[in-house]
Amino acid sequence: MGYEPIEAKAALISDPMFPGNAVIDILRETGIGVEFITDAEDIFFKLKRGNIGLILIDIVTINPFILDLIERLQNYVQEMPVIVMSAESTYRQLKPVLRFKEFYYLNKPYQNDEFLILVKRLLSAWAVKSTAARIQERFRARETELEIYAQCGRILAGELPIQEKLVSLFQQLRKIVPSECWNVAFVEPVTNDLVFKIVAGKVQDDPAPRFEPSRGVVGWAATHKTPMVVENVRKNKHYDPAIETIVEIKPRSMLCAPLVFGGRVVGVLQLINRTEDTDYSDADLEAISPFVDWAAVAVANAQLENESKSLSVRDPLTGLYNSNHLDVIMNRETERSSRYGTPVTFVMIDIDNYYALCEQLGHDVGTDLIQDVARLLRGTVRSIDILARYTADRFGALLPNLSAKQGAAMANRVREKIEKHNFECAGELGNNITVSIGLATYPEDAASKNELMSLTHRALSAAKEKGKNRVVSAEALLGKPRPKRRTAKTKK
Repeated sequence: MGYEPIEAKAALISDPMFPGNAVIDILRETGIGVEFITDAEDIFFKLKRGNIGLILIDIVTINPFILDLIERLQNYVQEMPVIVMSAESTYRQLKPVLRFKEFYYLNKPYQNDEFLILVKRLLSAWAVKSTAARIQERFRARETELEIYAQCGRILAGELPIQEKLVSLFQQLRKIVPSECWNVAFVEPVTNDLVFKIVAGKVQDDPAPRFEPSRGVVGWAATHKTPMVVENVRKNKHYDPAIETIVEIKPRSMLCAPLVFGGRVVGVLQLINRTEDTDYSDADLEAISPFVDWAAVAVANAQLENESKSLSVRDPLTGLYNSNHLDVIMNRETERSSRYGTPVTFVMIDIDNYYALCEQLGHDVGTDLIQDVARLLRGTVRSIDILARYTADRFGALLPNLSAKQGAAMANRVREKIEKHNFECAGELGNNITVSIGLATYPEDAASKNELMSLTHRALSAAKEKGKNRVVSAEALLGKPRPKRRTAKTKK
């Protein structure tokens, strides 16, 4: 990393009535940069630009302008050297008010060589000092940056859940690119929707806000696998104002960077409204690139872990739970039912004539039919209901907090929806697909989980024996009123 020395200039302050043109000429002839100052605001403006390394005060007469400027400079300039040039009598009058930390006096008339040697020495010393200070500042910034990176490494290696891990990670990012708001949208594997799991630095409860895959600036960044810097969101054709309802602020500027791992977009980082009165820039993109890469790896690993776990509990064809996991959930739900005195209904759904259909139309059609029925079931049951693929042509549904009567009503809605649906995958037979359904309720019908499953199987068999395309409940199967079971609410 190279550090070029700062090219320092001198600032010449002179009484406007007696401009120091001779001094300017002497300096410029020897290649020394000089700025002529005409008023106080001019000197302060040029000092802020950072390349003034020496102040020259050429005094002919003591007047209010000179005295005011000297007073203001002494309150502003601390480390910068000052050369005062005047006649000796003038200097004696002025000396009591001079409080510069480092100042030199040249008695007029002075030798030009003497003047130039002093100016060059002071400018050179200031340039070295300023360059060293700049190097130290950069190293301090680098040390801070390295500490942030080290902290990020500790976060990524930790055991936090992925969303909390990202919150901690991007809190570190805000130290480098300060922003009013930041969000992370995950790409949902099945639909490719952008799900805002983190909004304004906080993990969102389900159902989290979501955008369609190509919607807004985040959607553009995701579909094109390309970051986007937006200086003015109102003038950007991809901007979607719907983001304002999610973040609850008015975006001015925006930076969106896709999280890409293995050529696949797994999410998008969105920064909104850079603070410090500046817009986002390409330099910000470069600064956040390590964080984006780390986040992409973390999200991809979390998705892989979830997929691995899902393989043990999910049916790969439909994405529903498998029968083994359904059994685990039934144990949990029947225990909950006993504890809180709430019912749980178990429903079994069997596709009528499924194997005959596969023989007639082919097993690929049978596969498509299973997937279509699974989608219809998802769209019919409640979000708290548990769906599973029980066997090849059979589905199970566990309905918490539904009585036998309510469960039967739900089962009939499912049966009617499938009966009325045109399954295009089955061609001319698409309007002839039906299901048979059996159900039982705990604790109304059954005293245990095993009895609940047994009664449901028997009810399903009865539905098929009675002509299919119907719903049979355990009450109809038993042919007698349900026994009153003791629950947590009825125990004495």
